[in-house]
Amino acid sequence: MATTPAQTLIEELASAKKKIERLQSLVEATKELNSTLDLDQLLNNIMDLATREMQADRSTLYLYDRQSGILKSRIAQGLDSIEIRLPVGKGIAGTVAATGEIINIADAYADPRFNPDSDRRTGYLTKTVLCLPMRNRSEEIIGVLQVLNKNEGIFTREDEEYLLALAAQAAIAVENAQLHKELLEKQRIEEELAVARRIQQRLLPAEVPTLRGFDIAVSADSCYAVGGDYYDFIALGPSRYGLAIADVAGKGIPAALLVSTLHASLHILTRKESDPSEITAELNRIVQKSTDIGSYATFFWSVIDTEQNLLRYSNAGHLPPLILRNGTTPVELNTGGMVIGIFAGARYEQAEIELRPNDIVLFYTDGITETKNKKDEEYAPERMVQVALDNRNKSAEEIRRAIIDDVRSFAEDLPPHDDTTLIVLKVADS
Repeated sequence: MATTPAQTLIEELASAKKKIERLQSLVEATKELNSTLDLDQLLNNIMDLATREMQADRSTLYLYDRQSGILKSRIAQGLDSIEIRLPVGKGIAGTVAATGEIINIADAYADPRFNPDSDRRTGYLTKTVLCLPMRNRSEEIIGVLQVLNKNEGIFTREDEEYLLALAAQAAIAVENAQLHKELLEKQRIEEELAVARRIQQRLLPAEVPTLRGFDIAVSADSCYAVGGDYYDFIALGPSRYGLAIADVAGKGIPAALLVSTLHASLHILTRKESDPSEITAELNRIVQKSTDIGSYATFFWSVIDTEQNLLRYSNAGHLPPLILRNGTTPVELNTGGMVIGIFAGARYEQAEIELRPNDIVLFYTDGITETKNKKDEEYAPERMVQVALDNRNKSAEEIRRAIIDDVRSFAEDLPPHDDTTLIVLKVADS
């Protein structure tokens, strides 16, 4: 029996009404997707919407980790949740992620791409499957949306079109939520670093000490929010002053924790009179026991006797400070042992050297001598020594400024790649 014009019109009106209803449904779904920036809540909302709008039994949303090539999805299991990992190219969802195609299956067990292992583990029976890619504004696949077991019949062409439109809106919402999550995490890290920075700043000396017969200047710059360089001055008696300089492996929070350990331990150990080698050995044991494997620091500890003009020291793997004297090769203060924090039983030696009038002593970290220019050349210690000698008749502060200015000039405006610490000690003219 031929279809009458009236019947045709009724069918067209019904089809148009259904499309309008689906458009209205999509608008409402988009509002729901944009109602939260919490990523976990959003993913649940997307799956709930897909299940409801497709009149399906359940949905799964996989996010694509481009770096690892893995699809990841979290599903509820009682009060907890478990993560499903699926390699791109494997299974139905993996195939969609690899090809960007829509897969609509009327009989899952008749399709070779379907993996029944999940059904066997859970007791679920998959019948119909609609799986399609989630693309962002740049048309990059950021995930896969999959719905299972339509309540009545199979998934239709109209279902594909609707779910594709929903997936496009969901992809935008997911990227917004991911950016929001990254921003919150960045803010949290910045706040933690700011706190750590304030704590670390309090550990450093508030001022340079005044020592009779000596002139001292200090420069300490960190290229990170929290640096790994450490220096300290500790009064040990009427005519004895301790000077420490260290370079901690790593940067950021782990380095700050190790610096805090160094500072606290050193101040406790120096309450009683001990040789530099004993202080260094005990500090090494403390650091080795109280920090993670792989944490270590170069460390130089010295005691300046202002009455006898003597410097006693022990060097634990630090760049040797240099004593500059007119007409002689710089004296390297390298007696000591290995870096601290690696081997609890490490032994350390010490040495004593007389400080003469007009001697210049340079204590520094490798951020100075490993500064690079645009030719990838490093700032040589010899250059630092020459700058100091060229300014030998000036104050410690003027020598410090001349060296730092020369380092910056050498770097040709390149940003520093490491913390830089420089201590200039000049012995007064007798």
